[in-house]
Amino acid sequence: MKIMYNMITEIKLGDELMRLLKLKKIVTICIVVFLLPILVIGCAKTEGITENDVAIVNGIRISLDDFNKNLALRIMDYEKQFGEDILEKTDESGQTLLEIVKQQIVDKLVLDEILLQEAKKLDISISDERIEEAFASFVEFKDKDEQLAEDLNKHGIDDDFIKRQLQRDFVIEQYTLQFIENTEITDEEARTFYDGNLEYFNTEEVRASHILVNDEILAKELRDRIEKGEDFKELAMEYSECPSAEKGGDLGFFGRGSMVAEFEDAAFLLEVDEISEPINTVFGYHIIFLEDKISETSGFDEVKQSIVTHLKRVEFQKHAEELKDNSEIILNENI
Repeated sequence: MKIMYNMITEIKLGDELMRLLKLKKIVTICIVVFLLPILVIGCAKTEGITENDVAIVNGIRISLDDFNKNLALRIMDYEKQFGEDILEKTDESGQTLLEIVKQQIVDKLVLDEILLQEAKKLDISISDERIEEAFASFVEFKDKDEQLAEDLNKHGIDDDFIKRQLQRDFVIEQYTLQFIENTEITDEEARTFYDGNLEYFNTEEVRASHILVNDEILAKELRDRIEKGEDFKELAMEYSECPSAEKGGDLGFFGRGSMVAEFEDAAFLLEVDEISEPINTVFGYHIIFLEDKISETSGFDEVKQSIVTHLKRVEFQKHAEELKDNSEIILNENI
């Protein structure tokens, strides 16, 4: 995974709201995994928790209502991109995507509360004007999407919830950026990281197209048809269940860490112009066509600033972990 990743999500309408807004701005790749790692919260205490709480963090309760609304936003996002049955898919351990999403939301809500408590100690606040500006952008977007407005209303996600979410996310963003700006990373530290992790700076990317279907037999039939001369892109447009179908299955260039493991491993093993056997992932069966492959190494001066940024974010991650370790966290084990 490249070190130039964004640990701090661009926050304008909250993590879950931003997911929905970005659907109109990006080409959805149906095999990208959006479940980015969040600090895993572990705690055996249960005293004081009620059925209306998801967790209690340093005495502050996180409501089940907040959890349900955040979960609804995430479900809306996934189902819009991948179909209504996506959350029933399981990983290697047998967990459904819905179970994984629920745990991630709990972890995020707990970590958010910890960071908000720290931000309050520093008197970090956000102007009403900034919140209203972001809210106006959301309203403009919502008014153009009748289905989104209907879904939000169905789940009780009203204007007050959205504005409160905006305020929380902006405060967390400001706290995070303030910590990062005050963190010093020397040239020597950056150079040491570069020399010890040269593999991170080798840009290895492939360009691939794929056909995604839910039936293994159909996948094998389609591959046979391609081997006999039928056009891959035409078959992708006709049969693929991924949004990339409208582009003949084209996923563009992507590097390691961008796709689910089974798909990624298969794609990077292919030679240019080679077509894979059907590959099974949580999303179905993929036939992959490798169109191009590139590999190059960046020099230190070229990536120095990215390394500094990364190391600062690593320091923030350590800081967040320390805050979590020093917090009293009581979880509702029935969530």
